[in-house]
Amino acid sequence: MNDYNYFESFFNNYAQRFIQAADNDPNISLKKDHSHNVAEQARCIAESEGFPGGLVFLCRLTGLFHDIGRFEQYRQFKTFKDSESVNHAGLGFRIITAEPVFNCLSIAQKRDLRLAVLFHSRMKIPVGLPFTTASVCKVLRDADKLDIYPIMLSHLTPGNATSTVVTLGLDPENRVSPEILDQVSQGRLGEYSAMRYENDFKLLLCSWVYDLNYDYSRKFVLDNGYLDQIFDLLPSANDIKRLRIQVMDHLVRSSS
Repeated sequence: MNDYNYFESFFNNYAQRFIQAADNDPNISLKKDHSHNVAEQARCIAESEGFPGGLVFLCRLTGLFHDIGRFEQYRQFKTFKDSESVNHAGLGFRIITAEPVFNCLSIAQKRDLRLAVLFHSRMKIPVGLPFTTASVCKVLRDADKLDIYPIMLSHLTPGNATSTVVTLGLDPENRVSPEILDQVSQGRLGEYSAMRYENDFKLLLCSWVYDLNYDYSRKFVLDNGYLDQIFDLLPSANDIKRLRIQVMDHLVRSSS
């Protein structure tokens, strides 16, 4: 069954229950909006790759439900920090497995949806996945990043309204952890466990260019100037300047 509106209606009702129970807490509303935005980014990526309609639908569906575990996570723990609560991707996997609304999907569709949700926050997706599973996973990981960039820029830019839930309670001191700086300098993804300062989160966001899978995604990041905006918020030390050149060069070369 490829009726996106049917699943969207279920998602909206599901999210709204948590929003109402939390007295319209903006952190919950943010996750609802984020889920819709990721779904649309996933659709755009899939269509840009010329995927068939059924695969476009599935990519869009995973975008909508990828963070379904966040609602229950926040209800129980009042945080989005997995290390201090529960792995939201694993929780989302279990929720999708248990919810009867997904029983109308084919076995393959439900498998791909569940696995994409499970793998979307991991450092890497497993090798050897079926083509459709791997495609849905890659599209979701890209789409998630494309919406997180503007969200985090809004919360990390001085003078803007912010939420320590969104910034994971990181230290706002204008410092950088050597470990995460080293990870990004080596062309690796920054690790959440290495973050101590808000600047570390900014560096982690920069490292995401090493894990963008599709031309649409790389061009979207480049055209919106996300990396320039992030680096402008970081200290003007020489090692940061060198990293800026390295990361921007990688993005430009991979986009051409």
